[in-house]
Amino acid sequence: MEWWAEIVDPDVYKGPADLLFEPDVDDPAIDGTSKDRHFHLAELNQNPGRCDLLFKKPALGHTATELDASAKRNIRTWLTGLWGDAQVRPHGFALKIRITGSKGVAADARRAARFLAIRNFIQLEMSSNAPELYKHPGLNPDGTVKEGSLVVADVVDMSRSHWRLLAVNLPALNPDDPGRLAGPEDAQHCPISVYYEFEPQSVGLGMAGQGAQTGEMVLDLDPAAPKCVADTALHELGHQFGLSNIGHALPGIPAPKSIVSNETLARYRDLGVKGNYYTGMGHSGGHCAWGLNDADKANADPPGFTRRRGKCIMFGAMGRDDSRSTMTGFCPQCADRARAQDLNRLL
Repeated sequence: MEWWAEIVDPDVYKGPADLLFEPDVDDPAIDGTSKDRHFHLAELNQNPGRCDLLFKKPALGHTATELDASAKRNIRTWLTGLWGDAQVRPHGFALKIRITGSKGVAADARRAARFLAIRNFIQLEMSSNAPELYKHPGLNPDGTVKEGSLVVADVVDMSRSHWRLLAVNLPALNPDDPGRLAGPEDAQHCPISVYYEFEPQSVGLGMAGQGAQTGEMVLDLDPAAPKCVADTALHELGHQFGLSNIGHALPGIPAPKSIVSNETLARYRDLGVKGNYYTGMGHSGGHCAWGLNDADKANADPPGFTRRRGKCIMFGAMGRDDSRSTMTGFCPQCADRARAQDLNRLL
């Protein structure tokens, strides 16, 4: 049993770590007797070593209110060790920074300007130089969705399961466990798909008859997913038409190429050079993988293959959620083979 997160567009969550400023801290003793102005930066989530800054008092004139090159370099070096995925992911992708310095007497504009200069430079560094992260707990650092394995004995609740429902208690101990992620998609949650194999005693959305039942078809009509039901009806009719049967030759039409062989006709290719027809991969019988790229077709892991979801009606799996359907109709090859059939035999 496998699970994976369902996130429609991972790039929605892409950006630098979130920047939070804690209230500034006034430390009247931080400068001692010096005319220079000292500041400390602290990051409160990771608690690394502090960053020390200095606004120097020149021989003549007032102490600077702008950061010099050395102070900017100190801030940049300090931030570089804090803003990576490994550093901020355990803290909700956020940096929490506190600035400590001497505020002096009330309405001291020059001292206030130094606090502001530090905040402004940190914000500039975060927007200009911080790496873009996939800031969703359901995404890996490279933007792929989280996935994992489930132990059937640990997660299937047989007291709530019956012939139409398999009840699964998703683990929710750790922040990135599927049970913690599960829910409508937002910044912290997303739908979770579960893949499992079982010995069927009934029927899913559809089934095409074979042998003595050729020409018969069973559909499970789901009012909540009319498009998926229509796609399923076309899929099962396609099987009745002899589609997705690699060994079924037709006069004048080249035999279909499997997903491990190169497709020689350009119009039968979509995302690569491999053929479209396959058997197994967690599906029952022969099906079409048009819409998958060559890397997906080479994926020998049935859950990984299924979750890619092809675009041809004759792909071997479809869900019950119209908003997530990927079917676009019969691919060019399946359409050609349907037109070449003698459909009178089904009357």
